[in-house]
Amino acid sequence: MSTNATTDNVTTEKTTKGTLTHRIRARLESIAALAGAGGAWSSIGRPSRPLAPVSPSMTMRITNHSAVPQILVSADPDGGWWVQAPRPMLMPGQTHTVIAATHGRGQFVQLNYIAENPRQSEITYALHTSEQGTDQASTGVSNQDFIIRATISQRYPDAAAQFDLA
Repeated sequence: MSTNATTDNVTTEKTTKGTLTHRIRARLESIAALAGAGGAWSSIGRPSRPLAPVSPSMTMRITNHSAVPQILVSADPDGGWWVQAPRPMLMPGQTHTVIAATHGRGQFVQLNYIAENPRQSEITYALHTSEQGTDQASTGVSNQDFIIRATISQRYPDAAAQFDLA
């Protein structure tokens, strides 16, 4: 009979450890979900899977082909938020990707830079997207010192564009 008691104790101990592990995992998942990090913690011990975007987004890839740095003056995600915010300075030859998202049905993102050249050229990179279309019509330079080549590669709901300053 003592053999059965030992077997029962081992079984009980294994069950208790399994239940305790399950309880700890459940509590961690609850805490993470309340903290807004549910996606990062809820996959503990489970195969990971990519999460689909929950809202429309805009990706702007900006390359400074000029010989002067650009200083960020303002950046507006139009009621959305930055997934990847613009850099405060864009050096010559540097490329930076800016990503904004929104819960709305459209978005207008505008980045305003000043070039460190004698005329302090104002440079605007802008992308608008909605169900009606996607455009970069508000993109431009305050004078003839630079040109911007803009190419839209994706449209609403997840718009993407390339901006090349030369």
